[in-house]
Amino acid sequence: SALSFSPDGKFLAGLASDTLWVWDVATGGLHREINIRNVGGQGGLVWADPGHVLLGGDNAIGGVTLIHVDSRIPVWQYTGASKAYSAGGVTWFYLSDHRMGEAMV
Repeated sequence: SALSFSPDGKFLAGLASDTLWVWDVATGGLHREINIRNVGGQGGLVWADPGHVLLGGDNAIGGVTLIHVDSRIPVWQYTGASKAYSAGGVTWFYLSDHRMGEAMV
């Protein structure tokens, strides 16, 4: 499970089991409930920008999935990243490959 505020502070996302919840901070109401059962990358939770959430990194698949919050649609997936970090409007991926080594991009 994980919790993360959006970069603009308007939303709080929570991840547990097969569901991603996004709450509106101003009203306290549930903004979106997103079933992620069939989406790879259910380990970590990082906001890429105010409208997109990155899920993944801490799972057996070793990938991340970008979810568009309002449409509830996975819009991008990368299976080579083992972690994702976001700060100051920049998202970093930690890549790890047994043949090539490790890198932050």
